[in-house]
Amino acid sequence: MDRYESLFAIRYAIRVLELHSSMWHNFSNIIKVTSLLSGSAAIASLSAMNNTLTLLSGIIFATLQAVEFASNPANISAKSLAQKKQYATLHANKNNYNDEELEKEYDLLIADDSVTVCEALKEISYNDVAKEKGACESELYNLTFKHKFYKFIS
Repeated sequence: MDRYESLFAIRYAIRVLELHSSMWHNFSNIIKVTSLLSGSAAIASLSAMNNTLTLLSGIIFATLQAVEFASNPANISAKSLAQKKQYATLHANKNNYNDEELEKEYDLLIADDSVTVCEALKEISYNDVAKEKGACESELYNLTFKHKFYKFIS
C-alpha cells in the first residue's frame, strides 16, 4: 500500500466510525424520547382510566427499554468514538511517518479495532471520502433508500 492508499484508508476509517458513532448516539436519543412519550402516555391514560391505551403505552415503553438495554447504543457510540480518535490521531501525525511506518501503524489500529460496522455505512463513508479526493460518480457506490435512511439517522 502506498502513502496515498494508506491516507485514504485512514480517512475512510475515521469517516465510517464517525457515522457509526453518530448513528448509535442518535438511535439512543430516539429511544429515550420515544420511551418518554410512551411512558407519559401510559400515565395520562391511566389517570383517564383508559385500560387499553394504558396497556398499549406500557408495552411500547417496556419494549423500548428492553431494546435500549439489549443493544446499549450509548456504549457502542462511545466505543466507535474512541476508535475514531485513534485513527484521527494517526491522520494528524501522518507527516511524522514514512510510507512503511504509516502503513504499519494503520495495520496495528486495524488489528486492535473491535467495532463492527454495517455495509451500508461503509459504502456511504467510502463515497464521502472518495468525493473528498475528487472521484467521479462512476467510481462511487449507488446509494439506495437503505443507504439514505442510514445517512439520515447518522
